[in-house]
Amino acid sequence: MSRCLAERSIDHVLLERGEVAQSWRTERWDSLRLLTPNWQSRLPGCRYIGNDPDGYRTLPEVVDFIAGYAKLISAPVRTHTTVTSVRSDGAGYIL
Repeated sequence: MSRCLAERSIDHVLLERGEVAQSWRTERWDSLRLLTPNWQSRLPGCRYIGNDPDGYRTLPEVVDFIAGYAKLISAPVRTHTTVTSVRSDGAGYIL
């Protein structure tokens, strides 16, 4: 979403309660693998590049993919930010 917003010059920020991909780091089993093959796991402007397109990413590989993508697109991420409420003020949102 961030890449698409940036392409349209829409000002935005991504708020993460912890690190980038925090829920993948802390709320998944260590043995987890994605259910989709590597070749099918894509984000806008970023596709799988590797030697196992029919394989399935491990948990550390998913975390690396998400964190690497955030860096690749220079996503405006603010980590360690807790949001307690969101409300519209007519012109945008107040957090």
